[in-house]
Amino acid sequence: MIRTALAYVPYLLCVTALWLVSNDPRPEVPDLLTFQFSDKLLHAVAYSLVGACAALGATRRAGLTRAALVEAVVLGAGYGVVDEIHQAFVPGRSSTVSDAVADLVGVCFGAWLFRRFWRSRTAPVEDAP
Repeated sequence: MIRTALAYVPYLLCVTALWLVSNDPRPEVPDLLTFQFSDKLLHAVAYSLVGACAALGATRRAGLTRAALVEAVVLGAGYGVVDEIHQAFVPGRSSTVSDAVADLVGVCFGAWLFRRFWRSRTAPVEDAP
């Protein structure tokens, strides 16, 4: 039980960090990262980390199954929606459906990437002939 709960600590740290950033009315973004659709790219990158961390927790709990992948996507995307609602109440921030979609894309990519990495890392090594 405790080991399972500890598997979700990285996910909880990610979403806590995002919550704190979302509380900032005007987060500073370097000029290098300000271009058309840069906001969506930043959302996708941040939420890919959330998706990977959620996949870590779900995989530790349920193994490398599709159910674990679905759980990771639901956890990550669910938090993305909660965060967008939260931003609607922060002065200077906006809440948009396109941001939530970018969050979902990032979560899916992060969970998929984690699953690929985990599978390659835990696959049995075949002996060379």
